[in-house]
Amino acid sequence: MTMPFTAPESYVSSVIAAGEPDADSLCFAFQQTLLLVAGEAPGLRLPAHWELANLGRPPLRRLYLGTLGLRACYAFEYGADTEAPPGMLWQGLRALYGRLDDSLFALAGRALQYIDWDRTHQFCGRCGTPMRHREGERARECPACRLIAYPRIAPAVMCLVRRESEILLARSPHFPPACTARSPASSNRASRWSNASRARCWRKPESASPIRAISPASPGRSRIR
Repeated sequence: MTMPFTAPESYVSSVIAAGEPDADSLCFAFQQTLLLVAGEAPGLRLPAHWELANLGRPPLRRLYLGTLGLRACYAFEYGADTEAPPGMLWQGLRALYGRLDDSLFALAGRALQYIDWDRTHQFCGRCGTPMRHREGERARECPACRLIAYPRIAPAVMCLVRRESEILLARSPHFPPACTARSPASSNRASRWSNASRARCWRKPESASPIRAISPASPGRSRIR
């Protein structure tokens, strides 16, 4: 997988749709943090727009994301009690890593954060007035006090700690038994710069148990190439 967390080169962000969703549109339908996918692994795909009608209810919200190549992209949110139709399932994004097309996986993460932002900014944080979408940009504006809220996309930072031909992996105690160890990682926030996130990665292995180095001399372990 090549750079799955960056915006695809063919993606153009926009807030103004040229029309309604059609058969070629890419639809990112969410139930809380779960994405609706169709098919069976490894051939998972996004549902077509007409297939969303099988959910049996209208979405709580719909956001236009822009275009990927020539295909319009939309994000939808459905209620927590919406059941997946036959042949589809609600799946967390982490479980879809490596199972969904790279470009779609990257946009799914962005779409989820836009949906969460729109849901949590229905009312003004300053005066409590219902907010409205600001024309021409991705923002919500309070008609009373003019407070403007923009979405905050939170990237992640992953650090590679290496010693010659070994890399350091950490495995948290709450991981499932079959879950493999991972490189230390952290997320950026508005109050945390990349350097601070990187420093947090160094501290994390102290609380992760156990930690180990991947060595070429260890049977069944990978070697750095």
